[in-house]
Amino acid sequence: MAINKFNDLKQATGLFLLATCSSLVLLGCGGGSSSSSSSSGGTISGVAATGAPLENANIRITCADGSIKTGTANSSGQFSIDIGTGCPAPYIL
Repeated sequence: MAINKFNDLKQATGLFLLATCSSLVLLGCGGGSSSSSSSSGGTISGVAATGAPLENANIRITCADGSIKTGTANSSGQFSIDIGTGCPAPYIL
């Protein structure tokens, strides 16, 4: 029984990461700009979950230039991280 739960968690985690990465790729494909180093700034938010919310999960966003922004999910898995300016897309979450 424990092995089945572990496999279910592993599969759900993989699906969550796939969905998140796909969303971030689309986010990074926003409109063009005349400057390749510009960043409009803003906030990245979402829900960290693997079927159930990941309470108090550490969230790490890596910008295209290698800079890192961090935050923490709440008890419902929700997070919102201000990336400010100087954090060019695409992002890795």
